[in-house]
Amino acid sequence: MKSTKRLKVFLLSVSFFLLQLPLFSQSNELIDKLLGERHADFGDAVYLVLAGANLVDKDATVTDAGEVAINYLKKSGWKVRIKKPDEEITLGEYSLVIMKAFKITGGIMYTIFPCPRYASRELYYLGFVTGSKDPFRRISGMEAVSILQSVMEWKEASK
Repeated sequence: MKSTKRLKVFLLSVSFFLLQLPLFSQSNELIDKLLGERHADFGDAVYLVLAGANLVDKDATVTDAGEVAINYLKKSGWKVRIKKPDEEITLGEYSLVIMKAFKITGGIMYTIFPCPRYASRELYYLGFVTGSKDPFRRISGMEAVSILQSVMEWKEASK
C-alpha cells in the first residue's frame, strides 16, 4: 500500500516537473524516453542536465540529443569521462555532470578531487540522491529525472 502511494506521489511530482521545465517538446519526448529506461543512457541523461542548466540548445531532436551532449562535454573542460551516447550512465558520472552544469560547490573532498565518487557523495549529502550513494551503480531513467528535478528546484529556491 505504501509503495503505491509513493509511486503516485512520485508520478505527480514528475508531472509537475515536466510542466515546470523550460524545455521544448523534443526535451519532453526525451524525458518520456528516459522515464521508461531501466538504466539511463549517457547521452540522454547528460543532454537533459545540460538543457535544464541552459547550456545547450533545447530544440535538439531525441536522436541528436546524445551527440549534442557529448560535443558540449568535449569542449567544456570538465574532465568528465565521455561515453557513447547509448551506454549506461552511473550515479557518479551523472552527479559530476550535475555538479559542473549547475555550479554546485562541494565539500573539501569534492573541492580537492572533483570526481564522480565525491560528486555522488555531495548530491547524496544534499538529499538529491536516495538509496545507495555508490558512484558505480547504474541509475534508472526515472531516478535521473528525479535527481535533476530536485536539483533544479533547489537552485530555483536559492535564487
